[in-house]
Amino acid sequence: MSQPATHDDGTSYADEGSLGSIESGEDAIQRDRTAEGLASSENQAVAYVRKGIMIMLFVTAMISIEFVYHSTLQRQKKTAAALFYSQAAQVQQRLQESWTHQHATAAKGLANDISRFANILQEEYPTVTIPDFPSTTQTARDLLNLSGVWWFPLVTKENRAEWEEYAPNHADWIPSKLSDNLNLRFRYNAEEATARRLVSIRPDIFNADGNPAVGDGPFAPMWQMFPADEASHLVNLNLFSLKDWQAPILDVLSTGNPTWGPILDASEANVSPVSAFLYPVLSDKNSSKVKAIVVLLSSWESLLRKEGLTASPLNLMAVVRDSCQVGVNVTFDLNNGDFQGWNRDASKDADASLHSELELSSASCNYTVSFYPSSSSVRNHKAFWHAFVTALGFALAASMFAWYDLLVAKRQKVVLEHAVQSRAIVSSLFPEQVHDRLFRRESLGEGGDPSLDEDVTQDDSTLVVFEPTKQRLRSFLDHNGDVSMSEGGGLKPIADLFPNCTVLFADISGFTAWSSVRDPAQVFTLLESVYQAFDKIARKRGVFKVETIGDSYVAVTGLPDPQEDHALIMCRFARDCRAKMNAITQSLDLTLGPDTSDLRMRFGLHSGPVTAGVLRGEKSRFQLFGDTVNTAARMESTGQRDQIQLSATTADLVTKAGKGHWIRAREEKVVAKGKGELQTYWFHPQNSRRSISSTVSDDSLTKQSDDIWGNQEDGEADDSQLDMMQQKQKHIRLIDYNVDLLAGLLRQVIAQRRMLNLAKIDATQEPAPVFSREKSNVKVLDEVVEVISLPEFDAAAYKGYVDPETINLGPAVKAQLKRYVAVIAAMYRNNPFHNFEHASHVTMSVNKLLQRIVAPEMKVRRRSLQMGGKELASDLHHYTYGITSDPLTQLAIVFAALIHDCDHWGVSNQQLVKEGVPIAEKYQNKSVAEQNSVDLAWDLLMDEEEYGELLKCMFATQSELDRFRQVVVNVVMATDIFDPELLAMRQARWDKAFTERDDDTPNRKATIVIEHIVQASDVAHSMQHWHVYQKWNRRLFDELYTAFRAGRMAKDPSEFWVDGEVKFFDSYVIPLAKKLKECGVFGVSSEECLNYAINNRNEWKSKGAQIVAELVLNYKLRDEEEAERLRQEELNKENGKKRRFARRRSLFTSGG
Repeated sequence: MSQPATHDDGTSYADEGSLGSIESGEDAIQRDRTAEGLASSENQAVAYVRKGIMIMLFVTAMISIEFVYHSTLQRQKKTAAALFYSQAAQVQQRLQESWTHQHATAAKGLANDISRFANILQEEYPTVTIPDFPSTTQTARDLLNLSGVWWFPLVTKENRAEWEEYAPNHADWIPSKLSDNLNLRFRYNAEEATARRLVSIRPDIFNADGNPAVGDGPFAPMWQMFPADEASHLVNLNLFSLKDWQAPILDVLSTGNPTWGPILDASEANVSPVSAFLYPVLSDKNSSKVKAIVVLLSSWESLLRKEGLTASPLNLMAVVRDSCQVGVNVTFDLNNGDFQGWNRDASKDADASLHSELELSSASCNYTVSFYPSSSSVRNHKAFWHAFVTALGFALAASMFAWYDLLVAKRQKVVLEHAVQSRAIVSSLFPEQVHDRLFRRESLGEGGDPSLDEDVTQDDSTLVVFEPTKQRLRSFLDHNGDVSMSEGGGLKPIADLFPNCTVLFADISGFTAWSSVRDPAQVFTLLESVYQAFDKIARKRGVFKVETIGDSYVAVTGLPDPQEDHALIMCRFARDCRAKMNAITQSLDLTLGPDTSDLRMRFGLHSGPVTAGVLRGEKSRFQLFGDTVNTAARMESTGQRDQIQLSATTADLVTKAGKGHWIRAREEKVVAKGKGELQTYWFHPQNSRRSISSTVSDDSLTKQSDDIWGNQEDGEADDSQLDMMQQKQKHIRLIDYNVDLLAGLLRQVIAQRRMLNLAKIDATQEPAPVFSREKSNVKVLDEVVEVISLPEFDAAAYKGYVDPETINLGPAVKAQLKRYVAVIAAMYRNNPFHNFEHASHVTMSVNKLLQRIVAPEMKVRRRSLQMGGKELASDLHHYTYGITSDPLTQLAIVFAALIHDCDHWGVSNQQLVKEGVPIAEKYQNKSVAEQNSVDLAWDLLMDEEEYGELLKCMFATQSELDRFRQVVVNVVMATDIFDPELLAMRQARWDKAFTERDDDTPNRKATIVIEHIVQASDVAHSMQHWHVYQKWNRRLFDELYTAFRAGRMAKDPSEFWVDGEVKFFDSYVIPLAKKLKECGVFGVSSEECLNYAINNRNEWKSKGAQIVAELVLNYKLRDEEEAERLRQEELNKENGKKRRFARRRSLFTSGG
C-alpha cells in the first residue's frame, strides 16, 4: 500500500489538510468577507475614475467643439475673402477692357462703315441710310452682347426741310412685322408702342412730348436702329428733347471724342439697366466736325458678368453709380446672374470689411462700380456642421465608452463571483498553507520571480499543479497552436516521445512537370482541392495532419492520443486519399487542362517511435522528429505513382491486425539513403467498398473492356483494347477542355458587348457580318499584314461591369461549339507529335501566357489598386498594347492555336513540296501545312447551317469578323518558322517596334506579342519542365523517324538529333524566350520560360546522345514486337482455318 506524501519534516499533506480544514472554518468566512470588501472598495474606485473620465470627456468635447467652430469660421472667412478678391479682380479686369477698348473699337468700326457707305452711295449728311443695317451691326452686337445699336445724323436748321422730305421715303429698313429674335425692349410701355406703330414713320422731327421740334437746332433725330420692329415709332424723335441725352450729345459735339451717357432705367420693359456709349461720325478723316453719332446700348448685367468668365458662380454683388445722377444706383447679384433692383444699395447689407471699387471715367459721366460679397457667400453653415459632427463624434465615443464599461462591469462581476466560489472550493479542499502556495505559484507563473518570495523554496516547486507534458501538447493541438512568444522564454518546452506511431509522407507524382505548364492560380486550385479533401478524410479517420510542404502531405497516427491500430488506420487513410485524389483529378481535368487526370499520389508509411513537440517562436509549429520520420520519407521517395509503400515494420503491424492478405512484398528491394537495401511492401486492400473514389480506376477500365470485347482466354483484358479505351477517354477530355476554354472566352466577348450597351456605345450602325464559304482567289499567306489594328480603349465601356460568369451561352451555342471542336479534333491525323493532343497543349500554353499578361512594376500595380475600374483598365490596355481589353482578340489567339496543325501530314513543308502533293501546288509551295489548316478550319466554321448560332454569338459586326480572321491568319502563319520571307518581315517589325522605339508602335507591338504567344506556345514543351520536354521531344523524334523509315525524309534524324536540338535551342528557343522578356508584358512568366529553356538545353547536351540511342533501340524493339504480332496473327488465322475445316469434316462424317 502506498504511503501518503509528506513534507521534509515527516508531516503528511493529508494530516496538514485535515488540520487546516478544522482550523479554517471561520477564517475562510472571514477571508471571503475580506475579499468581497476589497472588491467593493475596488468597484467604488473604478466608479470614481469612470465619473472623472466622463467629466474630462465632456470638457474636452466642449473645448473641441468651440475650437472647431471658430477655427472653421475663421478659415471660412479667409477662403471667402480670397475668393471674393480674386473674382472681383477678374470682373474688374474684364469690365475695364470692355469700357476702355472694346466699345470704342466696335463703335469706331461702325462709324467707319457709315462713312464708307455714304461715300459709296455718294450721299451727303444727314441724308444717309445704311443698307442692311442689322448685318452691318452684327459683329459689334456679337462681340459685346449689346442690347441695341443706333445711329442718328445731326440736322441743322438749314437742311431740316431736306431731311424731313428724305426720311419718310427711305424708311424701308424698318421691318413690317414682329421679329422672333428680339434682344431689346425700350423703357416705353410695350402696348403703347404697339398702339403707336405706324405703317409709315412720322415725317417731321418731334420732341419727347410729341410736338414738333422748334428752334435753330441742331437736332438729333433718331434714325436707323436695331432692333427696330418695336421702336420704329421713335424714328425722328429729337434726342435733345430727352434730358438724360443732352449732356452726352453736347460733349461729343464739343470735343469730338466718344463718351458714356448716364444709366438708363429699362425696368418697365423687363430689361436690366443700360448705359449708352456715344461715338462721333466725322465728315472726313482730317476734319473734327461731327456729322452723326453712333450709339451702343450696353446692359450692365452683360458688362459685369460675361459667359465663360469663371467655371463657378461669382459670389459677388455689384453696385453701379454714375456722377450724372447723384443718388441713383443699380445693384446686380453676379452669383445668380440677375438684376436685383433700381436704387437698391447692397452695400448696406454687405460686410464692410470686404469691399472693392473700380473707377470708370468718361467725358460726361464718371462711373463707380463697387463690389461686395453676395448673400450666398455670406450664408454658409460649414462651421456649424463641423462643430455638429465633432459633437456627434464625442457623443458616439462617450456612448461606446459607457457601453464598453457596462460590459466590462458585467464581466468583472461574473469573474469575481467565480473567483470567490473557486477560492471557497480550494479553501475547503486544501489547508491554508497549500492553497496560499498554489495561488502564489499561479501568480508567479504569469511572470513573477520566485526568488522574491522568501516562503518559496526549491522543493516547493513540487507543489505546483503543472499540466503533464502530453496534456499540454494536446492543449496546443486542440487550440490550433496558440502559444505566445512569452511562453517560450521561461516554461518547459512542449515536447514528448510517442513510442507507437505511424507516419505518412505523400506527394503528387509528376506534379513539378504538370505545374510548369499551368498558371499559378491553377496550381493552387489543385492543391487546395486535394488537400482540403485529405483533411476531411483525416478528421473522419482520426489521423493528425502535421503539415503540407509544396505538393507533399505529412500525417501521423498514434498521437497525441494513443491508437492501438495506428498502422491500419493510416493504411486505410492512404487508401481513401488515393481514391479521392483520382476522383478530384478526374473532375478537374476540364478546368485545369489535359493531363490533370493523369496525376497520381505516391504514399510512403513507416511505424515506430516519434518525438513530437512545439517549436515556439513568432509562428509556433508542431513538428515530428526521429528516425521514423526519415524512414517514412524514404518510403515515399522510393515508391511508385498510385502506390502505397509500407516499410517492413508497418507491414508487420498490418499483418498482426488481421489484414496480412492486403500486403504484397515488392519484387525488388529499394535502396534508401542512409538505410541501404530495404524490403518494402505494397498495400493492396481487396475490399474497397469504403473507398470514396468516384473515378474510373484501372480495374474498372479492365472490367469495362471485358464487358465490351469479351474475356480473353487467360482472364485478362487485351492491353491494346484497354489502351484504346483510355485513349478515347483522353481524347474526349481534350475536346471538353478546349470547349470549356473557348466558351469562357466567348462569355467574355459577350460581357464586353453588354458593357458597351450599358455605356450606350452603339455598334449597331456597323454592317452585320457576312458568313461565306465561297473560295477566294487570295491565298492565306497573302492576307498576312505587318500590323493588326486592335480597338482603341474606350473608358465609357467600363462604367458598368458585367461578370462573364453570369453569361449563359445557351444550349444551341454550346452544342455547336462542342461539335465544331470535335470535328477539328477529327481533322488531326494520328501523328505522334502533330496531333490533337499537341494542339491542346498549345492552347493551354497560350491561355497561360494570356493570363500572365500583367504589369510587373510595383508602382503600376500599387497605383492601379488605388484607382477605380476605368483607370486600371486603361493602364492595362496601354501596358499590354490593347490585348487585355479585347476578349475577341484573345478568343482568336486560342482558336488559332487549336487549329494551327489541323490535317498536318506528319512531314515538313519542304517534303510536301518535294512530293508534289496537290495542296503544295495550291499554295504555291509556301507555308503549305499552315495555309491548309486555316482554310479547312475556316471553311468549317463558316457553315451557317451547322454553326449559325455559334457564329452569331461570336461576331456581332463585320469588323469583328474581319479582325478575328486577321488575327487567326497572322497567328497561324507565324508558326511557320522556316519561311525566310516571313522571318525577315517579323524581324524587321521587331526592330522597328522594340529597337528603333518608333512612336507609332502600339498596334505593331500588339501584333508582335500576339504572334510570339503562339510561337512560344508551339514549342512550349522546350520552355517547361524537363519531363514535359522529354515527352514531346520523344514524340517529335518518333514522328520524324517514322517518316524517314517510310522514305519521306532524306536524312536519318538519329544522326543529327543531338546537335540539332542544341542548335534549335540556341538559334530559336532561347532567343524567343528572351524576346518574351523584352516584350515586357509577360511578367515573371518570361523569366520562367527562359530559365526552363536554358536548363533543358544544358541537360539535353549532357544526356541527349544517350536518350537518342534509347529512342532508336525502342523503335527497333517495337518493330520486332510488331513483326511478332503480325506473325502471330497470321498463325492464328491459319489455325482458325484448320479448326473450321476439321469441324466441317466432323459434321460431314457424322452426318450432321
